Amino acid sequence: ASESAGVACVQRLTMLRNTRQVARCALAWCHVNLSSLGSTSGRVRQMAAQSGLGSGASESAGVFMTYRSNAYNVQWKTKQCQVLFEEQGDPDDVLQYREVPEEEVQDIDGRLAPTQVAVATLLSAVNPADINLVEGNYGRRLTLPAVGGNEGVCVVVKAGEESELKKGQLVIPKQTSLGLWQSHIIEEETSFIPVPDDIPLDQLATITVNPCTALRMLSDFRQLEPGQTVIQNGATSAVGQAVIQIAKYLGINTINILRRREDRPDEVVEHLKSLGASAIVYEDEVRGDSMKNAIKNFGRPVLGFNCVGGKSSTNIARQLEQGSTMVTYGGMSRKPVTLPTGSFIFDDLRCAGFWMTRWNEQATLEQRQEQLDTVFSMIRSGQFRTKTEILPARQWQKAIQQARAPYKLHKQLISFFDLHPSALNQL
Repeated sequence: ASESAGVACVQRLTMLRNTRQVARCALAWCHVNLSSLGSTSGRVRQMAAQSGLGSGASESAGVFMTYRSNAYNVQWKTKQCQVLFEEQGDPDDVLQYREVPEEEVQDIDGRLAPTQVAVATLLSAVNPADINLVEGNYGRRLTLPAVGGNEGVCVVVKAGEESELKKGQLVIPKQTSLGLWQSHIIEEETSFIPVPDDIPLDQLATITVNPCTALRMLSDFRQLEPGQTVIQNGATSAVGQAVIQIAKYLGINTINILRRREDRPDEVVEHLKSLGASAIVYEDEVRGDSMKNAIKNFGRPVLGFNCVGGKSSTNIARQLEQGSTMVTYGGMSRKPVTLPTGSFIFDDLRCAGFWMTRWNEQATLEQRQEQLDTVFSMIRSGQFRTKTEILPARQWQKAIQQARAPYKLHKQLISFFDLHPSALNQL
């Protein structure tokens, strides 16, 4: 984004007097998030005010807060949709896309309880935990039928008279199992956390699970010092990529273990290096020179992260410094964590598990806000970014399939409104 792009966008909006056109462009603007220009956006804001694009153009909440909320208000009256399941099993078999019949669409005019809010889901993430929940292989179960999706970003369309949330405000879910694979939700305001609108929408939609998991694991299991080293498998996963970026931010080295792949190996390695990976070692080279060189250059790891299980977890444990901890936060191989007895007896290996959901439930709102603020700061400074791919809601099956495919570097997002990248071409 640049000031010139912002000026061009304002000029384009000024020419559009049709409400639907303005709404579509405002949605695209919301995705671009040019309000993040900060002090350089003065000319953009001035032009917006002069062109009659909203009296709130000079407010810190963002030039298009009014147009953004109005655009979503229009959308509330249209077809509502959801991706749900009535029984648990293979997502390809049990998930279904449903357009809510007009007679079932909730009327929000004067019908909200004082502390309720009606929100429109802009983007919703597809996480491994979402897939496991549909399959019935997760730490908890939902009452069926249920709408999938634990993570995403929404905009408040209408707020109850006693709600502290306001129309046009961006929010993310405070709790899991809220069911964000649907276009519209009415819930108590306490179900959401307000977020700043200077963060790109795709980053807000993916902020509560992967980056927060990485931050907690790097913070809660050992007092790491700059220059120390951590080791992880599943480095191409969204959490793995987050670990690399946050570790670099903290001055921590990372040794990253990958499964060897035949297609696009250079692309994967170069991407991880661009994020800040200190060393990359293939699984079949863990006991060879590649790992020896990594440890020689960066030191023996004092903390390990395992999301695979099986033999891969054994490889992690064998590389750790004496008295170190291995944290397991996933089990992609569906095989048990296998650890050598000698590592426990002679190397004083410690093992722990981590579940972001439990941490969120036990943490105070202040602790959660501090965590989010840390990631927001990294995003603003260009030191953290989740690689995303956005698909419209009608292509939800493709989003699920892509999320389940191996070696995916992109986090899959479902867009319920006109936020697909093609919308940006209208600007």
